[in-house]
Amino acid sequence: MSHNSILKTLVSVFAVILITACGSVANFTSKDTFQGIRIGDKAELIRFPITYYTNDETPVVLLTSPLIFTDTELYEGEHTRLIPWLNSRGFTVFLVRPSKGRDLNDLSSALPEALKEVRELSRGSRIVLGGLSLGGQAALEFLLTESAETRFLSRVFFLGTGFDYEYPGSFLRRMTNEKWPGSCSSATSLCSLYLQSKEEKGRSLKPGNIQNAKLNFDSQKSVLRRLSLPAAFIGGKIDSLAPTEAWFNTFKTYGEVSRSTQKLYFAAGEDNFLSTDYDHAMLFSSKSAASEIFPIVQKWVLQTK
Repeated sequence: MSHNSILKTLVSVFAVILITACGSVANFTSKDTFQGIRIGDKAELIRFPITYYTNDETPVVLLTSPLIFTDTELYEGEHTRLIPWLNSRGFTVFLVRPSKGRDLNDLSSALPEALKEVRELSRGSRIVLGGLSLGGQAALEFLLTESAETRFLSRVFFLGTGFDYEYPGSFLRRMTNEKWPGSCSSATSLCSLYLQSKEEKGRSLKPGNIQNAKLNFDSQKSVLRRLSLPAAFIGGKIDSLAPTEAWFNTFKTYGEVSRSTQKLYFAAGEDNFLSTDYDHAMLFSSKSAASEIFPIVQKWVLQTK
């Protein structure tokens, strides 16, 4: 065999190995890939670059901190997590989170500047806003301000977000009325006992800051009714932190002035042909989420009509 033939063979083998590696799903996003940008003294914007290149035009995804649990649960751990899952499918992801000592109110007010930064860095790509867990309240608050920046969003999704906690038995009411020992006596962070996942056999997400969580958005219903940005509401069928009582009415009211507003309501469970009924932790931290929940998010993000 000639030297040229050997060289061509080696190049081909290397290309196959490279393509295979790039096409695999990443279970962990290295901290070396983080690129943090300060948003004043209120928040930080972190960029997670793609780990798989595609010829398709994929939108950029801007996620809010989940707040109820720590941000690391989105990209570190033993299972495939949402951010590396999206990265491995050609999506650049930005995560906006409050600075240390800051909370939900600061996250809401930082979103216009965060979106402006993302626009400058994404060079004309479509941008989809994703509100995660309690951080989804900040995303909705941003939309309700009707800021000029919101016109640069192509669509939005809320994953595991509760908007109305006035109902009897809501976890916010329980935290106020029930007495828990030790670290669970704090009113600013969620007691880990509320975050236990059925599938993970007691494994809990690390609790985050829930200070200034909103009980409802009743005072802003008139604005909510006229929103027209396509919106997906995805939650767990047996989620005790954000059950359907906490988000169905918001879904129903959202954009109802215009009957053409595109909306998706999805309660993750066996009734919708999934393998199991999902609780809060399972939406973000379970083996099945990567094969059942994240593809629903991906499909919504990729839609253009």
